[in-house]
Amino acid sequence: MTPRACCIEPNGELRSKLVALLHDTGWVAETFDDLPTPDCPLAQDAPAFDLIVATGNPQQGSLLDLVARIRSHSASETTPIVVLGNEDDAVTAEQAFVAGVTEVFSWQHLADFRTYLGSFADDESADIAGRRVLILEDDRIQGFLLQSILAKEGLAPMLFNSVESALAGADAADFDVVITDLVLGLGQSGVSFIRRLRQSQCRSANAPIIAVSGFDDDARRLDALRAGAESFLPKPVAPAELFFHLRRLVGRPPSPERTPPPHAGSALDIQALGKLTEREQLICALAVAGHRDKRIAQELGISYWTVRTHLARIFRKFHVSNRVGLAAATRAANADEEAGSRGSSVDAPAARAGWQTLSDCIMERIPLGVVVTDHVSRIVHVNRAYCEISGYKRDELLGRTPRLLRSDRHPPEFHRKLLTTLSTAGRWSGSVWNRSKSGRDYLGKLDIRRLPGGLPLEAAFVGVMCDITEENAHVERVREQSLQDPLTGLANRILLRDRTQYEIARARRTGGHLALAFFDLDNFKPINDQYGHAVGDGVLQEVAARLAARLREHDTLARIGGDEFVALLTDIEHKEVARSLCQRLAEAFAIPFGPRGIYGRVGTSIGISLYPEDGREFETLIMRADSAMYRAKQAGGNRIACFDPSAGHPGEGEAGDRERLDAALDNHEFELLFQPQLELASGRIVAAEALLRWRNPQYGLLAAAHFIPIAERSGSIAKLGGWALRQACRALKRLARAGHPQLRLSVNVSPQQILRGQAFADDALAAIADHDLAPGRLELEISESVFLHNPEQAVKTLGTLAERGVSLALDGIGKDYFSPAYLRHLPFRAIKIDRQCIGDALSDPYCDSVARSSLLLAQGLGLEAIAEGVETDAQLAFLDQAGYRHAQGNLLGSPMPLADLIRRLDDRHG
Repeated sequence: MTPRACCIEPNGELRSKLVALLHDTGWVAETFDDLPTPDCPLAQDAPAFDLIVATGNPQQGSLLDLVARIRSHSASETTPIVVLGNEDDAVTAEQAFVAGVTEVFSWQHLADFRTYLGSFADDESADIAGRRVLILEDDRIQGFLLQSILAKEGLAPMLFNSVESALAGADAADFDVVITDLVLGLGQSGVSFIRRLRQSQCRSANAPIIAVSGFDDDARRLDALRAGAESFLPKPVAPAELFFHLRRLVGRPPSPERTPPPHAGSALDIQALGKLTEREQLICALAVAGHRDKRIAQELGISYWTVRTHLARIFRKFHVSNRVGLAAATRAANADEEAGSRGSSVDAPAARAGWQTLSDCIMERIPLGVVVTDHVSRIVHVNRAYCEISGYKRDELLGRTPRLLRSDRHPPEFHRKLLTTLSTAGRWSGSVWNRSKSGRDYLGKLDIRRLPGGLPLEAAFVGVMCDITEENAHVERVREQSLQDPLTGLANRILLRDRTQYEIARARRTGGHLALAFFDLDNFKPINDQYGHAVGDGVLQEVAARLAARLREHDTLARIGGDEFVALLTDIEHKEVARSLCQRLAEAFAIPFGPRGIYGRVGTSIGISLYPEDGREFETLIMRADSAMYRAKQAGGNRIACFDPSAGHPGEGEAGDRERLDAALDNHEFELLFQPQLELASGRIVAAEALLRWRNPQYGLLAAAHFIPIAERSGSIAKLGGWALRQACRALKRLARAGHPQLRLSVNVSPQQILRGQAFADDALAAIADHDLAPGRLELEISESVFLHNPEQAVKTLGTLAERGVSLALDGIGKDYFSPAYLRHLPFRAIKIDRQCIGDALSDPYCDSVARSSLLLAQGLGLEAIAEGVETDAQLAFLDQAGYRHAQGNLLGSPMPLADLIRRLDDRHG
């Protein structure tokens, strides 16, 4: 029966090319611009297509949307889906595999897709009987059910219920395929099992892995694939889809006589190797050498997913299921005449000659330097890449020792340890600075391994090297940028924190003192507004230069915000010394700014906090210096104020903090304002963030930064945060009554609230239930710091809320440190890029890179990326150019009362 394919491609030219390719390989193709309409066979109950081919850039929505719409039809729930995208487009590939796509190909390598189409029929009828299957499933009922399904089809499954027992089983026998649940009990992780299996040396380490999970979230799916799984299936597993993947991964080609597949390394395998593309030959050589997929991708400069796709086809061409089989094919082809001719129609000498020629070809083409030495360290062989890296000709290296390449960057002990490790362990891996013939020092990533005896040229060791000098320089530049303010060259907040913590530790040992002085410019905004950002940046640079010139040599000056600077003053005996130093720094503002002073004078309000009197940690000290600066501004600005716990302003003094906050809550001084989040393309309000404010009788409307740290320290945060959650739920109820039942509200949640555990989860769920809300309308914004305190408790508490449908967003991306690993813990809906990162993206290459890479990360994980703090048209243009779809900030809408938000929504919909 002729196979049928459904092709979804909006580009007419590409669609025609695709149809011609399908026809050439014996397929019937039916094409569509977008997902077929309900009357199309794809949407009917009976399966109509054997394959669905989709574009990486669908006409409507995202790739994830398209795949979800395809899978929503019963006829195509298990139909294989192939995505065609641009070459090495890692984002499209990640999105595709996350969504459950079967294979990914590029338009630039349609020959690979042609091969796949030709072998598709073989995959469909491939024999999987007798294949040994390792199952890791802690739910015994689910495990027995899966075991029964596999046994009925003639496979040999073995069930394990713990990670350790499964790893032991994988080492005790050769399994053809592994099926593992991702969510395991007793603190175990299926992703961890996959990673440990792949990194082990056990017998089944390279067997294909199918990951299954009842939690169909993109983060878990992507984690499994990145850890080394070949496929992901949602639970309950559909038998038809499971057997399709098994046939694809470990199926044997059908044979009327049911003879076993050709022995790896026989004539058929040798001929198949000759048919590999140049790229596949390189991948094959590196895989046989023991390199993992990610390492191969780095060496060849291609995406991880491209390597995975090519290896799957290489395995099929050799009729092997994994790297072990591929390595066996290589060894067999180089064996003696009897082994080489077993079952082969090609004579062994010819086979070995073919392999030798191909091996030499590959050795000269790979971009990795290869050097072989004998037992006395003389070089007996090098490839072309090694000569190019070192700058020496081949005959200049042969007969010499690697000492020729040594630089003076390593002490003699380094080389002695390297040789000792080689002689005892037989291998060494690390980074080495060498010197080329021209005198250029280069950093090489080097892997050396002992060779078996009896080889030609008395070869004893082989080293494989890649030049990582440029990559290392890039890492150093990024590291420097991450610690410096790009506009002024001063330290940034990260470096300021590190140096302050160092000085605190030193002061603790010596009994010394230090101070933080917080500078906020007065009358700077009018200059920025009148003359523009370029002039404003110039003024900030001049401020930095003037302050730095007056600073003592051992002190540190940092810019931590738009017009905010902080000075770390060390070896301070008491506050009057700090005040005197700050007075000297304030003199820097006496002279007008700009050419001939045309921009006028800029003043500064300065707040001082002292260690240890005002705090013993960086965050406490900077918060109290900020608080003192705020008091200086309230007093008229352009003056200095020291932190005074008895002064009574917000944040001063721990004794009465709780009482003051509780009283403010009882007196209804707190309120929520709502800042809209917009879909940039349409200008439509899609959500809003609820922002807590304190209308203090003495100091006016205060932002959360002025009192939340105090609430956390004093223990008031549970009461205050609970109030904010209930108010947000009440606001959602009002929005529904006003005709906006779909709007989502996000609320910031303190780590201390989350670490209350089940009590917090119960309070949040009760607030939702009391107001009769759909849980997904409330979104909790969590900072990554919650994972630094008690990650297990945080994951458990937030996991409980997520399972009940509450939406989660990770806040503060681009602020200080950020690790994408946090995204794997929970099914986040969105990430929010910090306002400072967005604000500095136009002038700071580091922030620009963070903003763009965060968006790509979100797209790859299927998350929504929201840019915060959009203040200018230039920032909005940057976001549009970078590809952001959602943002919030004063340019798009300042925080407003709920009634104003409803009016704006009504105006938009009216």
